[in-house]
Amino acid sequence: MPKFTVPVGKEPKGECKILFIIGNGFDLGLGMKTRYSDMYESYINSKSKSESIKAFKVRLSNDIKYENWSDFEMAMAKKANDFSSENEFVECIRDFKKHMADHLERETQNKVEKLGQVAFTEQRDVMWESITNFEYGLIPNDVKEIKRIRGDKDLTHSFLTFNYTKIFDYLLRFVNIYDYPLHIHGTLGEDIVTGVDGDDQLVPTKYKITRKTERAFIKPKFNESFDVERIKQAANMITESNIICSYGFSYGQSDRMWLNLISQWLLANAGHHLVAFMYDDTLYDKINPDIRMDAEEEKKIELLKKLGLSDNDEIFKQVHIPVGYDIFDINFDKTEASLQPV
Repeated sequence: MPKFTVPVGKEPKGECKILFIIGNGFDLGLGMKTRYSDMYESYINSKSKSESIKAFKVRLSNDIKYENWSDFEMAMAKKANDFSSENEFVECIRDFKKHMADHLERETQNKVEKLGQVAFTEQRDVMWESITNFEYGLIPNDVKEIKRIRGDKDLTHSFLTFNYTKIFDYLLRFVNIYDYPLHIHGTLGEDIVTGVDGDDQLVPTKYKITRKTERAFIKPKFNESFDVERIKQAANMITESNIICSYGFSYGQSDRMWLNLISQWLLANAGHHLVAFMYDDTLYDKINPDIRMDAEEEKKIELLKKLGLSDNDEIFKQVHIPVGYDIFDINFDKTEASLQPV
């Protein structure tokens, strides 16, 4: 696995690099059914191509009905020994991925058709405002800090998405001065990457784990064999950023290498700031802003734990969670609150 180091030093004087990390919460915020639980029933009830797949579906039906993709991926890793052989494990993973891709393709086509009914100006204005003024939901001190970092520097925006769909790409075209996103997990119809972050997250199995399983279910191993430049590009996008804004990203352990890199990035420079939009549909009392600050503190502590960072004052100041505030809010066909993590 390639090794990455985070450059230590002051931010460039003439440039401020802002990275957006997009997770499944973006698609959910548009009303798309893209959770694991949204395709659970249809997969269980679909026609099975083999007895192994049929048995796999029976086990899934008796298992916990996970909501989030990261939870399902980690659960599969813990139950790898329930399969009789590596071939059976990989066969079932591939079959589920095919069903998932078909489901997400239908959701994408439906959403593109419906978004076609939304005024171009509305989509353009929401995307533009969300990208350029994402910090407005923070408390005044934090808004001023983000503005101070940006100053009058030249702003460079980049986008790293963990989604297979291209709905974000579709909407981003309205503000075409920006580069298109890097899909670190591939895209529909191409190279979908699922699974966990490393061999150590798989339970010991009665059968030998070979490169076959690594390619099918260990995301960094697949990317390293398939397109190592994609890993390097994503790593550079993180390490070279001055500000990272994540939206609807779960910070799950199945993406551990990226969490570790974000942690290193925060530790390397006190001037690096992470703005993390996380699911929260609470209506906070504006008369008592300290209630909102209490909620943000709780979420910060939870996020720092996921990042493997201790709760110290310096790191705490670098992390911001805009509770009770949303961006990318195209108010169309929403069936539930946005930002639910993958």
